[in-house]
Amino acid sequence: METRQSYHMLLQHLELYRRLSPSQEATLRQLVTVKYCEPKEIYLERGGIARHVCFIHTGYALGYEQIDGESRLARIWQEDQIILKTESLLAYQRSEMDIIFPEGGQIIEIPFEYFGQATELAPFFNYLLYQEVKYYQQQENIFRGLRSQALIRWFHLHYPSIRFKLTDQQIAQFLGITIRWYNRNKNTLL
Repeated sequence: METRQSYHMLLQHLELYRRLSPSQEATLRQLVTVKYCEPKEIYLERGGIARHVCFIHTGYALGYEQIDGESRLARIWQEDQIILKTESLLAYQRSEMDIIFPEGGQIIEIPFEYFGQATELAPFFNYLLYQEVKYYQQQENIFRGLRSQALIRWFHLHYPSIRFKLTDQQIAQFLGITIRWYNRNKNTLL
């Protein structure tokens, strides 16, 4: 039952772009693998090569990069989002990020070698690429344009359930502000 629900959520996500034809859906159904990530499982290790597009059905994932010799939270993925490490998938470069499922979660993997090459699914892969580019553009605009208090408010609005699972240090790292500033302002903005 859980597998069917995961697959249905993936279809809904892709159909935000456009409806899959019966033949596209049949191809996709053959490619996907539903998998459970254990708590604290490293989904993609820094230095590894991404080989799958990953749809998160349940749980969340955190992406840590090495910045100034320190591991810092750089990316958060939630339910109903896609983990798409473009530099690794498209350029076959090693990931600069550790991606971890802190509490575990159910995911669907689609092998990139088929998903990216299957001509009938290519428009959907292009849509996912577009979403990834759009995410980074929005992040750049948000982080460049908002003051620290507005960043905290934005984070609380966009990550309402995850914010209570992260430490204040992790949230401050993600937002690019000091822990002291975050602690001073996190409760005054609610």
